[in-house]
Amino acid sequence: MSDNGFPSLFPTGAFSLSVDLSLAWGEHDLNEDTLDLEQRAILTREQFLAPFIKLLHKHHIRATWNVVGHLLLDRCDGYHQPAPMYARYPDWYRMDPILEEKKAPAWYGLEVIEQIQAADPKQEFGCMGFSHEIFNEPGMTAEVAKASLHHCRNAAKTVGLTFDSFCFPRNAVGHREVLKQAGYKGYRGELADPSHSMPPAIARTLRSLYLTVRPCSCPVWPHLDHHGMVVVPVSWELLSYRGAGALIPQFQRINPVRMALFVAAAKEALVHLVINPMTLYNSPHQVKRALRGLDALLGFVATARDRTQYEILTVADIIHRVLEEGAGPNLHNMEDGLQG
Repeated sequence: MSDNGFPSLFPTGAFSLSVDLSLAWGEHDLNEDTLDLEQRAILTREQFLAPFIKLLHKHHIRATWNVVGHLLLDRCDGYHQPAPMYARYPDWYRMDPILEEKKAPAWYGLEVIEQIQAADPKQEFGCMGFSHEIFNEPGMTAEVAKASLHHCRNAAKTVGLTFDSFCFPRNAVGHREVLKQAGYKGYRGELADPSHSMPPAIARTLRSLYLTVRPCSCPVWPHLDHHGMVVVPVSWELLSYRGAGALIPQFQRINPVRMALFVAAAKEALVHLVINPMTLYNSPHQVKRALRGLDALLGFVATARDRTQYEILTVADIIHRVLEEGAGPNLHNMEDGLQG
């Protein structure tokens, strides 16, 4: 039995790394500056991904890569129906260039997916919707949610890829009954913070402030929602190096995770770190700083694993453990009134 009263799923403590890979799709409805979006997407493709994959190899760490289905394409005809009809952004696919990957690498990512598939150790893939649709907003109907998952499944089949878990874009949980019908056993939960349900611009600012002053990232425990799916909560999101984030020293980005690892070992809990490359940088110098910080952080995690048998698990590993070890039905239901 863990310190929090849960069945002991992680007797020595555990760490999980999630990487959200959406390229330009992740902010296309928030950022009218297409050039900025595409520049950061190119930075991610050309200067971040290959060195980061090398770090995963160096420290022998498997991550869960949450990808949007459109990145599994190397070209498209622009027909992705039905599409969400948000009042704030009615033409959801208006930025889709309807070209091919070589001409629009910020919007298509088949070569990137193949690069991750070839990584050693083998990486895991999670689905993040077809085009980063926001699942809990009006305009995202159950029909559109089903279509998004259907498009993802078809695109994945063409490249021999399977999705082992789901990540709601912007952690906006919705249409979970559709998710379960599609065969998913679990999904990534939210990071509890004061920005929940606030307007996006305010939420981003407040979230950055909250993560900066928060004394420690929190160990977490997976739990079941009322649909019987496993929820894997988030402990921490890696802080940005952009704008005011450039002033945050490396130790303030890394120490909260280090502290949480110690606490998680004592409480038989999980530390779940999320990285969204598109939010980390907007210059080559910031990319290098991010990679140095990640090298130090992952090195600490690898040392903990090698010296203390600390486990490093993917999100699907955690979901399967909850369900297969029979601990799931006994877990406390920790839902906070989420709908759908």
